[in-house]
Amino acid sequence: VAGASVLEEEITKILGDQSEALADLIKNAGSLEKAKELLDQFFDDDETREKLENLFKEYFSDQLLDLANDYIKESDGQLVVSTLRARTTAWITNWSGQLANLMQLTSKTQMETILQNALDNGESVESVRLKLQNAGIRQEAYRARTASLTEMLRSHSVARQEAIIQSPAVDRKQWRHSGTAKIKPRENHQAIDGQIKPKREPFELTGADGGTYYPMYPRDDTLPPEESINCHCVHLPIVDDDVLAMSLEERQALQQKIIEEDDGEWEKELDARNRALSGIDDE
Repeated sequence: VAGASVLEEEITKILGDQSEALADLIKNAGSLEKAKELLDQFFDDDETREKLENLFKEYFSDQLLDLANDYIKESDGQLVVSTLRARTTAWITNWSGQLANLMQLTSKTQMETILQNALDNGESVESVRLKLQNAGIRQEAYRARTASLTEMLRSHSVARQEAIIQSPAVDRKQWRHSGTAKIKPRENHQAIDGQIKPKREPFELTGADGGTYYPMYPRDDTLPPEESINCHCVHLPIVDDDVLAMSLEERQALQQKIIEEDDGEWEKELDARNRALSGIDDE
């Protein structure tokens, strides 16, 4: 899977197939009341979530390595990103699952609302069935477009952070607002334009809700949707010229050391997390 347009097409198809299945559910149920009763079972059995998860996993896996290799040239034109850190590979799996869960939950909530509104308005089974098949009542194309754009931009942020971490010549990073051309800017994102942090530490963002968030990069999945969707901010590397003065072999060795050390740290973090979930007390 390559590019946001292909991702958009695939999401649209998957959601469209789900709408067809929901239309069949309503037709076979015989009444909107019965269809509403059957919704929980439908979504328990539905494979849309798994299809979306696999799609996102494939998309991120295809994109991140190539993008990170492009972005490392911003700080060191001679280095290559030939592998992703273990935590980034894990992010692909974890976020793909979370994103699919969120989209499936949205679909279920959306369908419950559609059926309840139809019942309140005295609509017929056939009317709702036709709306699902023909009228785009579930906004499949809009949802696909929004998701594909957001995840395309998110993949760029994750890849750039990977390149920033892997580059020995980068010690800091800077949040840059994208400007106001063709978009309505978020004032709170504009407010941190130029903020500089060590490359392994998060930025500090005051949310539109008044809360404080600590994203590692724009569109970090720790941010709420209202701080991520349609965000076009970027973060840029700040280069230490003394490191660039080293030989290529020395910089490559430092890059490999960074990867190995981070993989070791990630393994320890996972072990600690698993032990905590299992109720194991290290003391």
